[in-house]
Amino acid sequence: DWTFAQILRSSQLWLLILSYALYWGVAGYLVLAHQVRFAEDAGYSSIFSVSIFALFGVTVFLGQMSGFLSDRMGRERAATMASALSIVALAALLFVRDNSEPWLLYVYAICFGYGGGLFTPTIFAGSADIFYGRYFGTVSGLLLTGMGVGAVFGPWLGGYIYDVTGSYRAAFVLCMACIALSCLILWIAAP
Repeated sequence: DWTFAQILRSSQLWLLILSYALYWGVAGYLVLAHQVRFAEDAGYSSIFSVSIFALFGVTVFLGQMSGFLSDRMGRERAATMASALSIVALAALLFVRDNSEPWLLYVYAICFGYGGGLFTPTIFAGSADIFYGRYFGTVSGLLLTGMGVGAVFGPWLGGYIYDVTGSYRAAFVLCMACIALSCLILWIAAP
């Protein structure tokens, strides 16, 4: 049994919080806040752009329903798969130049949604592996708080980068780096 003081002193807790903050807080919410506008800027209609967002929502659900994969593959491998899918999705967005290749947006919606959906149950299961017991609810709350703090900065940062550069390319590259770093941090936390 962990005491609350032991949990707060654990580097694993803070690594997991940082991992979730980078993956969903910064990267995930940066992209979510700007994805429809990005597609519209590329020349896609508002209806098509929003439909991509809807497809993303469906695949997030499917990813969350696939959380059992982390039981079979291991937490770190499942998180790596989720991260790789999200990075592929963001790479697809980097190739969007105009509205002539809508398949790139479908790749984005399916891979980013499924990867992001899978990452969430994986990190919570990993934290349960480490911090099982009566304070697990508190640990879950701290993970969500970390994500929330990252979510404060992600969308703002995406807008700032767009305002400075006139493009989302640098923001998407930053998201790819945040996701890769998040995965590495989860491996270090070793649930």
